[in-house]
Amino acid sequence: TPKPTTAAASTNVKKRSGKSDVLLSPEVNATFDGGKMALSKWLKQNLLYPISAKEQGVQGTAYVQFVVEKDGSVGDVVVVKGIDKRLDAEAKRVVSSMPRWTAGKQNGQNVAVQFTLPVKFELIQ
Repeated sequence: TPKPTTAAASTNVKKRSGKSDVLLSPEVNATFDGGKMALSKWLKQNLLYPISAKEQGVQGTAYVQFVVEKDGSVGDVVVVKGIDKRLDAEAKRVVSSMPRWTAGKQNGQNVAVQFTLPVKFELIQ
């Protein structure tokens, strides 16, 4: 028989069919090599603002949810709050192409961790 789980434990885990469970807040979070500043710099260098959206003055922030897998790879990339289909597609593309992260840990074991990342599209005058 399965063991009962506490509410706190069950709200920290997201089940996936055919894949390992995802933790929402592990003991040690997954990290981008170099930290938040390096992630921000990497995004700026790799984000391609769609020309048609730029010409039409479309800007804003797309929120992209993804999972850093046990091996540090990025997967399950989904735009959870979009702006415009062109910007959303680019936000998804750039997040999907991120280099491996350092995996999160729970009880000393690598675990899959879910993140939501704001991807900002800003027109500089």
